[in-house]
Amino acid sequence: MDIGYLRETRKKADLTQEEMAPLMQASRPTISKLENGERALKADDLIRWLQVTSAQMSKNTTALEAGIAFVNGVDIVVLADMLTKFVGGFIKFL
Repeated sequence: MDIGYLRETRKKADLTQEEMAPLMQASRPTISKLENGERALKADDLIRWLQVTSAQMSKNTTALEAGIAFVNGVDIVVLADMLTKFVGGFIKFL
């Protein structure tokens, strides 16, 4: 798993480390260590991270969807946009 992706998801959610810390119930240095791979990423940290960033990025993206995208290295915002266009096109087809 690419730990550098944590920083990308935080930035796409338009959050600073200082803003992310209380939402994660962690300190700012802890956020930095997680992003830099200096601290082991525990399952509960990952779940909380995904809940916080997905809530900020898209009101239509669930934490589970964000987790799947994270593990597979998919950009959540691009994926949501593609799916929206696909579903819209399919409905017009019907």
